[in-house]
Amino acid sequence: MNISKKLSVVLSLMLFISLQIKAAPDSVSVDTIDNYQGWGWDTILVVKNNFITLGIVPSIGGRVLQYDLEADTFMITNPSLYGDLFHNPASPTTPYSGNWGYGGYKTWPAPQDEWNWPPPPTLAWGNYEFEVFQTSKDSVMIRMKGQKETVRTPDLRFDRYITVYANSTRIKVVTVLFNDAPGEQEWAIWDVTQTITQHESKEDYTNFSVYFPLESEDDVWHGSLGDIPARDFILPGIYKVQYSGAEGKIFAVASDGWACFTDERDSQTYAKIFDIIDGAEYSDGGAMVHVYTSGSNEYFEVEALGPLETIGANGDSIVFVEDWYVAGTGGPFYYAGHEGIIKEHLQYDTESENLSGEFSSFVEGEYRIIFLDEEESQLGSGSVFVTEPTAATHIDENVTLPESTRYIEILAYDYSDNLIGILDRVDIEQAPPESNEGFTCSKSVTIFPVPAKDFISVQLDENVRGNYQIRILAATGQVVFSAECNGNRSESTIPVGDLPQGLYFIEITGTDFRIMDQIIKQ
Repeated sequence: MNISKKLSVVLSLMLFISLQIKAAPDSVSVDTIDNYQGWGWDTILVVKNNFITLGIVPSIGGRVLQYDLEADTFMITNPSLYGDLFHNPASPTTPYSGNWGYGGYKTWPAPQDEWNWPPPPTLAWGNYEFEVFQTSKDSVMIRMKGQKETVRTPDLRFDRYITVYANSTRIKVVTVLFNDAPGEQEWAIWDVTQTITQHESKEDYTNFSVYFPLESEDDVWHGSLGDIPARDFILPGIYKVQYSGAEGKIFAVASDGWACFTDERDSQTYAKIFDIIDGAEYSDGGAMVHVYTSGSNEYFEVEALGPLETIGANGDSIVFVEDWYVAGTGGPFYYAGHEGIIKEHLQYDTESENLSGEFSSFVEGEYRIIFLDEEESQLGSGSVFVTEPTAATHIDENVTLPESTRYIEILAYDYSDNLIGILDRVDIEQAPPESNEGFTCSKSVTIFPVPAKDFISVQLDENVRGNYQIRILAATGQVVFSAECNGNRSESTIPVGDLPQGLYFIEITGTDFRIMDQIIKQ
């Protein structure tokens, strides 16, 4: 499909959305600054609103080297290459000659085994032209125009459209891969972001993690660079990769289109949101999320890929669209999307009439509670919570529901009162969703043996009163064991001999507590 047909749909929608937003006190500014932050290059684009700062260097592949939430930074840069250019594509000297590149965000064509290493020079660190493509009171779109590759992937070229929005941390990145060859080619667009893994030169690696949704351990594997040792399910259906200082790379078939890098110490999360195309073919065994951990150079790579597509001859193109967001929250969490982050699901206790949950917004706006009946007609509205990206929204309030309420929803709105979407929903007639609340529960539990082969014993402390329920969940969230236990018994024995080997979650729920922990079946 020609670019005028394919890209115009994306750009027209972006322009339409921009024009619908009402005037707001925040605005987006664009400056060109030489030697910004001491980086050494001329003509660096610096784009700002009242929450974020974006730094783009056109002369090194249109690379983004800065995406900060106020004073908190996510991307790593390489000071040893500040000001350096490698514009001769035939030169054997590259940013990877005895080094690890510039850092920050870039795009490559996938699969890598079509060009091996190093990356195609003109695409990856060539000189990109730029223009402020569209502006309004509430957004700025910048176009980065690349040159045609001549060395490793001849006749390919990238264009990139980056839009920054007011009153939001949202960055929309539209990457277009052109084929200028006389014959068709098959490629995918590969997004790579290098992030920090320590604070102030301290080796506090355990503060840095990547989260993404995953159905099964079978959907993640490592490549020739070695495995990443610190990785596992952290919540049902949610996978965590923790930086450990060792080199490795994993490939994952994510169950939803998001991946998040999190600085746990500072409670800051950088999210990538993208579409997964059902039935499409993806490179690298079907993986659309890659995570790489560098050893000696100490950085993460958080990578998202579009599907493999055939690009027609003589200027045809494919497009990969993703949105970046940042928010003031740490992990783990259950969901990240345009509406925000779910750290604790919305829950309603019918006996105490307590409504609770914890969420983080990517925009300045509101979360609004509404009540629906069984036919999903709205019965009424509840509290309104003002949101901003730098602070989490904690819900803990007593709510008397309208008669016939079946569902409670939390809706996300932006600054200009536009509905973003439904962030979460609870069916008050169903058991509450699995929660990580138990990780900080004051009541204690002892589970042994770990790992377990034939049985596990669950011993609760003497503060537990009343009956309680024990459930065992597979890493996918499927309940594989459930039992009601008598409160007079402080110890329960559970047979696990018939369960397949692997990681499971055990959830123990009483009238006033919930505990969740992990067990390993040998």
